[in-house]
Amino acid sequence: MAPIPATTNHAPKASSRRALAILVAVALLAAGAWWWLLGQHQATPWVVEGQALTNSEVTAISLHKASVKKFNNEGFVIGGATWSSKGGPWHDAGGTSCLKSRPNSFQHVRLGIIENRGDPEGAGSRWAVVWIECLD
Repeated sequence: MAPIPATTNHAPKASSRRALAILVAVALLAAGAWWWLLGQHQATPWVVEGQALTNSEVTAISLHKASVKKFNNEGFVIGGATWSSKGGPWHDAGGTSCLKSRPNSFQHVRLGIIENRGDPEGAGSRWAVVWIECLD
């Protein structure tokens, strides 16, 4: 049996400790950035009921008798909003077919509305409709 040397150094090298510290710091920064990004894309919508008048293409509405006063008589672009007929399944694609092209006839709706902060110049609508539920 060979003798065991009297001086064995089992301590990690300084460069290994430095690399591990850098790896941990990068992982913490990435986790913090991910957490921050997740928080930036969450919004709780206003849930508003009212009577909607559509344009002839059913791409925009004006809301009347709104349950939240600040949205009364406001106009909204509705293209791309998720929609549902009363008690029906939700749809992401296609037009908002639960609303009909009846420019002079009110339709009872419930809307999910969020504040549009994406335009730094302030052009366009301040509010965005993210979902529509037709209640008629």
